[in-house]
Amino acid sequence: MNVKSAKNTFLLLGAVFFGIGAVFVIAGICGAVSFNSFKDSAVRTEAVITSIDTYRESDGDTGHKVWVSFVVDGTEYEVPLGYYSSGMRQGGTVDIYYKPGDPRNFKGGSVLTYLIFSLVGLPFAVIGGVFIVVTLAKEARKKRLIRDGEQLYGTITNEYLVRNVRINGRHPYKAECEVTDTYSGETYLFSSEQVTNDISGLVGSPVTVYADKNNRKKYYVDIVGTAEQYGEENKIHDYR
Repeated sequence: MNVKSAKNTFLLLGAVFFGIGAVFVIAGICGAVSFNSFKDSAVRTEAVITSIDTYRESDGDTGHKVWVSFVVDGTEYEVPLGYYSSGMRQGGTVDIYYKPGDPRNFKGGSVLTYLIFSLVGLPFAVIGGVFIVVTLAKEARKKRLIRDGEQLYGTITNEYLVRNVRINGRHPYKAECEVTDTYSGETYLFSSEQVTNDISGLVGSPVTVYADKNNRKKYYVDIVGTAEQYGEENKIHDYR
């Protein structure tokens, strides 16, 4: 039985969220810097919103294309603005900045417009970063427990779905196990990390638990090792 830990999936999700957020944050900051640089050598003027075209995007969302007009040295220019906000209306005005001698080379909006773009991406980056840090911290703790922890031997008693989590549209699984101290007679109950496979075939199999020698509440159940040794494909030994 090839049991896969959900660790790599969580790392991938974290990387995707962090990447999307980082792109938004970096793009917003770069846009703000570029806008400020452009603005320093540009001329400000007031443009009138002549029309707002509404269309359906490929993902089903509603998009808007805003057209504005402005006059420079007696010549009227009508151009697409390049961005839209919910407060815009036909006949309203917006400030734009154009290069002297080249009115078609212009930018609209403000530094705040680009910073808002960054703020949209910030939660994604934070969530992704938390996923990555928490997952790596758990992996480091697992390695430390395997290296330095107390080895306890028990039995897998049950498996269950983690219904409050979905990975690629499916709930992961966890195993419950029971360890009895041969000296004191005390029984300890533990649960494994999340795995992506149905591990019901491992119920009743032996399992090793690595526990902190000073605090058994800190532990790691080696469900992957159990699957490799006692998986369903390893239970049949045909000597015919």
